[in-house]
Amino acid sequence: MSEIRKEKSRFIITLDDGKQTYFDFADGKIYGVSGKENIKFSNKAMQILKSNANKNFLAWYFNEITHSYDISNAKNWSVDMVETIFSLFANKYPCNTLITVAYYCYNNHYILDSKGIKAISETLKRNNEIAENAHNIWDYTFSREMDITLFPDFSTQMLELLRNCSAKKTRETIIKDAKKIDFRMEHENWLGTVNQSSLTLAGILGRYINLCNILKKEPTYKNLFLQLGYLEKEKELMQEQIIAEYQFNAPLFFEDEKFITVIPTTAKEFQDEADAQSNCVFRMYYPRVKNGTTHIVFIRKKSEIDTPYITCEVDNDGQIIQYLTRFNAKVSNADALNFKANYQTFLSQKF
Repeated sequence: MSEIRKEKSRFIITLDDGKQTYFDFADGKIYGVSGKENIKFSNKAMQILKSNANKNFLAWYFNEITHSYDISNAKNWSVDMVETIFSLFANKYPCNTLITVAYYCYNNHYILDSKGIKAISETLKRNNEIAENAHNIWDYTFSREMDITLFPDFSTQMLELLRNCSAKKTRETIIKDAKKIDFRMEHENWLGTVNQSSLTLAGILGRYINLCNILKKEPTYKNLFLQLGYLEKEKELMQEQIIAEYQFNAPLFFEDEKFITVIPTTAKEFQDEADAQSNCVFRMYYPRVKNGTTHIVFIRKKSEIDTPYITCEVDNDGQIIQYLTRFNAKVSNADALNFKANYQTFLSQKF
């Protein structure tokens, strides 16, 4: 029977016929069933790896030889991604570079199709210093160089602006509207207004784009700083309507035979919940709902629908972040925990 196990420096895959192929942490090489060095695992071995994705062999390898790195999210890296990166680049570049590339691909949801692989190859070839000195996976060097490869027509100012935008939706909008933004940035002297800080400008532009999305306006970027003030005021005047749309447009409603979700939209509802539950849902989380950065749902017993029971936070990816009773206590009731599990399944399907 096929199996995977870690034995000292080896990550060993035993095939159905009893033969073994393994990855050696000591020298970083793959060995086939014949004992000879190989570039890739056999197809059968890869099937076994993919069926045991939680035992990601390269994540284990990285953790084994790079104790100084914080790659805690490596356990979430797909076997397909890391196997592709390793098989394509391990014979050319050191492990530190593989980590940098994998980290970039994971964080940016980067697609490793033929076009994506070509861009990575071009980036590494163009700047050997990246390949040889990519010692810090938090370094922006590789990300910046990838932007240069992917967007060869972008000005230096646009590339710097893009590099300082970490929010995925903001980056996507900047890429889509690059020509308009570059024109306005140059002719309205945005950098001069914010004292030459691309980082500060990225934050301002991100806020502007977010407000346009909330208020359902097409970004024009004309008179950016003046428009930002107008949008802030308009958002404040339309606050309750915006919150209601944000909360109700998300698939948050769910019920079973015992529990039901109540979706709050007004300041009073948040304040009443905070008072009854002795928590900070009004003080800390109402502003976040107003800004469209998280959702709040009240879980009520159908037999006592007007009585606060559980305060629940759901992020914009449909993940339950907090699920707490009064005084921020953990839920212990079996039925309520079952409701949470079913609610999470529902959210994962709907978001």
